Amino acid sequence: MRLRRLLRQLETSGAQAVVIHGCQDARFARSVHMRGVPVAYTPHSPVPLFREIAATSNGRDSLIGQLRTRRAVRMARANESELFRVAKIIVFPSPGAVEEYADTLHPEWRAKVRFVPSGVPEPETSSAPTAAVARRVPTILFAGRYVEHKGFDIYCAAARIVQGQTNAAFQSMGSGPIAATQPVLDLGWVEEPSAILNASDIVVVPNRVAYFDLLPLEAAAHGAALVFTPVGGNVDQATSFPASVLAEGTSPTSVAAAILQAVQLVRQSPDWGSQNRESFQQMYSSTAMTRSWDTLCRDDLL
Repeated sequence: MRLRRLLRQLETSGAQAVVIHGCQDARFARSVHMRGVPVAYTPHSPVPLFREIAATSNGRDSLIGQLRTRRAVRMARANESELFRVAKIIVFPSPGAVEEYADTLHPEWRAKVRFVPSGVPEPETSSAPTAAVARRVPTILFAGRYVEHKGFDIYCAAARIVQGQTNAAFQSMGSGPIAATQPVLDLGWVEEPSAILNASDIVVVPNRVAYFDLLPLEAAAHGAALVFTPVGGNVDQATSFPASVLAEGTSPTSVAAAILQAVQLVRQSPDWGSQNRESFQQMYSSTAMTRSWDTLCRDDLL
């Protein structure tokens, strides 16, 4: 029913192309392709869906449960393979975001890959050097889900290491199953995070697996410095933003060393993070993203 409705909408809209965002039903993409309408497919998860299903299954499931999981994995893999096959172009936000998809892309599909950096709206407010920095107590923030693949436990462990060597205020903003531990002050889930981002000097992005997170873009727009683990799209963002430090690895020790380096740079120049605003405006604002998609559609899709 939903497929027929989507195809009717396609026919009545007169669309010249279709962009499929995330792992949707490949039957729609195939039907669009058969009608001669070009398709762009944009994956939207840190790892392919079939791997997410496999990773979240319970190893203690019954035999029937295990069989259902295997079937779901096969179906998800076949569905995304079909999306890759029928798409005229496959759009990722950065080269690093392809990392977890590389072995699922057949050689003939890799030629279809294009890049459009994700973007977010420009905030109404932006950071200025805070009184805390003037007092040499920088505010350091984790924002997002308190889960392992986002590295919240890494952040908490790194905070303990850093706190033993220098004075800094650690905060977290979000929710999830992993509890914040000292010295991290948990602010909980915040509907409007702009004020907290605006007051943060350093935002830490300690993912174990990363696609292309939007939170660092928002932080950069507010003039915050950034610390990244070297995974997925984090590497591309660290290259793009001048006020950032890329950790050597994903261990708490590596992240702590990167935070300490960022703290030193912030203390030397309290407005160091403001350098990220210009890069955000040029590459990662919603306006910049719209321009990139417009160029891509005209040059490669239509």
